[in-house]
Amino acid sequence: MIPTDIKDRIDGLSPKAKKLFLLKIKQALQSEDVEIVAPGRQQLVAYVQGTDNFESKELKKNLKMSLPDYMVPSSIILVDEFPTLPNGKIDRKKLNDINDIQRTNKTILSKERISDTEQELIKIWEEVLGFSPINVNDNFFEIGGDSILSIQIIARARKAGIMLEANQIFDHQTIAELALFIKEPTSEIAQQNVNGNVLLWPIQRRFFNINKAAPNYWNQIVKVNGIEDMSYILLKRVIEGLVDYHEGLRQSFFKIDNQWNSKIIDTTEKKVFHYIDCSNISSINNQDKYIVENLISIQKNVDLSKGNLFQGVYFNCGATQENKFMMIAHHLVIDMISWNIIFDDFVQGLEKLKVKEKLKFKSKTESIKHWGEILNSKIQSSDLLNELKFWKRQCISTELFSSDFKVENPIFLESSINVYNRIIQLENLNDLLKRVNETFNTKTEDLLICALFKTLTDWFKINNLILGLEHNGRSNTNLNIDISNTVGWFTSFFPVFLEKSGSNDIGELITNIKEKLRSVPNNGVGFGLLKYMSGANYFEVTDGEPQIIFNYLGVQNNTINSSNINFEQLLNHSRDPNSERTYSFEINAFIKNNELHINWSYSSDLYKESTIKALSLNLENNLKMLIDYCLKKEGSYTPSDFPEANLSQEDLDNLMNQFE
Repeated sequence: MIPTDIKDRIDGLSPKAKKLFLLKIKQALQSEDVEIVAPGRQQLVAYVQGTDNFESKELKKNLKMSLPDYMVPSSIILVDEFPTLPNGKIDRKKLNDINDIQRTNKTILSKERISDTEQELIKIWEEVLGFSPINVNDNFFEIGGDSILSIQIIARARKAGIMLEANQIFDHQTIAELALFIKEPTSEIAQQNVNGNVLLWPIQRRFFNINKAAPNYWNQIVKVNGIEDMSYILLKRVIEGLVDYHEGLRQSFFKIDNQWNSKIIDTTEKKVFHYIDCSNISSINNQDKYIVENLISIQKNVDLSKGNLFQGVYFNCGATQENKFMMIAHHLVIDMISWNIIFDDFVQGLEKLKVKEKLKFKSKTESIKHWGEILNSKIQSSDLLNELKFWKRQCISTELFSSDFKVENPIFLESSINVYNRIIQLENLNDLLKRVNETFNTKTEDLLICALFKTLTDWFKINNLILGLEHNGRSNTNLNIDISNTVGWFTSFFPVFLEKSGSNDIGELITNIKEKLRSVPNNGVGFGLLKYMSGANYFEVTDGEPQIIFNYLGVQNNTINSSNINFEQLLNHSRDPNSERTYSFEINAFIKNNELHINWSYSSDLYKESTIKALSLNLENNLKMLIDYCLKKEGSYTPSDFPEANLSQEDLDNLMNQFE
């Protein structure tokens, strides 16, 4: 019997939510005409005993309208009759055998044809995710997808004429479901250039709060490979076209009454391409030295108020070595998704010019100007103010990391920063992206944070820490704006307070951290609005400033389609040596070429390289341990899997026990 207090809470749900919540649990065990199972916890499958008039797509569409995504089966299989055991109960093994046959043959019993839209989406998913074949019933997040890749898919789908909205891949996680909800655009986004004043966003305001000495020199540099023999004239035209088309690359920053402001300026006001001839230098070493000197000089001479924050630099190396071409972007105007947009447009633009066609890029989405207006409109909302208590709890004092060297000043200079890159060869990398997350319904980022938390708390012998997280702000569905093809720095930065439980149980570690991360409202965007845009003194300057920042960048694919052009980020000489930094560690993790890269950025004023190597090895070992644990562990639910019911873990465990 269901405990009274839990039953009351379930009864308090809306009729639709109550029905669907119980459907998830009850029908898995005692349905009369529909059987939902999760064989191996790989997918949720519905078996329907019905007639020849059965339409699985129509049923799935109706379920999506009334069920949360985690309750909608990945596959719906029509059977003439449910197989039963001698005692009259459903024979689950025979149902599983039917499902295995369906997956092997990659067919659906209703024999519905894959539509043209689904075919195009399959092609796009395979290009972005980097493998094939993909089935229309494969769950995007279970086969390695993440929020960053979802934005790339939306942008490519739009290019193909399939108008997806920012939240749709989160709401409809298979191609079969997604295809049912694609609508014609209700309004056309203006494609002309945008100019004028722009409100500073939280991440930009945080930047200026920290970077006082040299805010003009804080860049990202990307080397473009595969264009060595191409005319620099074509490269120049593409760079100028990109800056003209993407108003985010024309953003400028200036002070009025000691307060930073921003505006979008006209393309003609600045120089965005540099041709540098070093062909008369015969030594490769001397040539490379000359290239570095020029890169530094160009960056030092950037004037934020003039807006030349995105530039192309071409080095004619003559016969000494291959010519080199770099793109330099100030971080104030770019994030990782923006780079992907630029990479795509760069290749497309070159292909157009090489065949003497007019330079043309993908259709625009909403402007950075509109984005700032949307953020500003949320500042006084009751929903945002309701988040204040949560964010206050994330800013409480924590234990300090010990260090190899004692320092007086907690602010470090960029000149002291080193980067140690550890490449982790995981035999079961696919497990990290797919199967391992099925055990506790986690994401790859969750397990990386679990491994990092265990590594740091064990090493420094501490019980808690504040982790600074950087997330893709574009996937915030509550803002109701499409910026999937807009260039800008849309990152949301926010702190999360993590602490040890009283147990050393690995499963408890995973579920505790998963639940804490799921409790973050609206992908963390509210913290920045409250601290940096509200105008109220809700927080002290140092509140929420962590000792460590973590950013999971997902799967990186730096080769665009079939082109031989690829893009390589250069980490050296991209920031002024006098730039300030307030945190001990910055860790960036990403997957590239089927390898997990974890970059540890640290201050040599605080730590020896040997310490960082030991920490990174411990992190690798902890991650492998977590993967092995999840692969061997039987799966379980946590409260965030049933957000409508407002249950504690104890409540949920008691409820699930009623049906065993």
